[in-house]
Amino acid sequence: MKNQQRIMTSLRFLQQYLDEIEQIVPATYDEYMQSLIIRRSSERQIQIIIEQVSDICALLCRDVFSKIPGDDASILDILSETWFIFRNV
Repeated sequence: MKNQQRIMTSLRFLQQYLDEIEQIVPATYDEYMQSLIIRRSSERQIQIIIEQVSDICALLCRDVFSKIPGDDASILDILSETWFIFRNV
């Protein structure tokens, strides 16, 4: 796998981002709603997590499935097609 190191690094970053969001999000929804800073920081952290997952998926498309995605929608198309193929093997 050509990009294995990049994928592993991206997965480590993803784990770091997930750990960080656990530190941000309060225990209750009411606490969350009462703090604009907590809401915005949580929303930004979720955005970062989604971007990291998208990057990992793009690397998988290129490296594992030898397909070059053009955008996020094509990444999902490639992964859903290949998932269907592997699921039915």
